[in-house]
Amino acid sequence: MNNNKPWREYKADYREKITYWQNQLNKSINCAPIDKSTKKMQKALDSLNYFTQKQIVIERMDEQVNTFI
Repeated sequence: MNNNKPWREYKADYREKITYWQNQLNKSINCAPIDKSTKKMQKALDSLNYFTQKQIVIERMDEQVNTFI
C-alpha cells in the first residue's frame, strides 16, 4: 500500500526560511560595532529577499487559483 500523498497536496512554504534569515539579519545589525560584518548582513539580506520573493509568488498563485474556483 502506498501511503505517499499525491504531489498536488504538497505546498511549498518559505515562511520558516524567511523567519530564519530575518533573525540572522537582525543579529548582524544589532551586534556590537566591532563585530559587525557587512558580508553577513548582505548574505542575510540577499537570502531574505530571495525567499520572500518566492513566497510572494506562491501566495499570488494561490490567490489566482482561488479566484477561478
